[in-house]
Amino acid sequence: MLKRIVDTCDTIAEWSGRIFCLGEYGILIIMLYQVFARYILKTPAFWTSDVSLYIFGAIGVMSGAYLLKNHEHIKVDLIYSMYPDRARAAVDCVIYLIVAAWCVNLMVLGFSYAVDAFQTGERSISALHAPLWPIRATIPLAAALQLIEAAALFIRSLYFLVRGEEL
Repeated sequence: MLKRIVDTCDTIAEWSGRIFCLGEYGILIIMLYQVFARYILKTPAFWTSDVSLYIFGAIGVMSGAYLLKNHEHIKVDLIYSMYPDRARAAVDCVIYLIVAAWCVNLMVLGFSYAVDAFQTGERSISALHAPLWPIRATIPLAAALQLIEAAALFIRSLYFLVRGEEL
């Protein structure tokens, strides 16, 4: 039962990362269109840099859970690697609790940030003048996905700490 819950959290993180990485193709298409419009059609598109920036920002925040699942975040292994396995599991438990607290804070603040942008009709100051709430809404969503994965990693580390075996 516990393994199924943890595996489900991992699956959510894996697929959210895979889905949002497709945004890179969107950026590629937009940039190719920009080059085509500027040099072939001689009419540069004013919206391409803003849209690609928004997509890139969404990819950046939404990839956090995927990176956490695959242990791709920055970690200082100099001292950590010298610890025995159970000590590493204890350190990981503390780290994942800190990450979870950070994610909860980011969800609360990010949600109010997105709602405020929606209610005030906040828009970019560029020529595109796009609404900012969609990109701001990715912040609490990304924090929720990271919280789910941090919980899964915490459970795995705690299980190993207590039982001495992988979940």
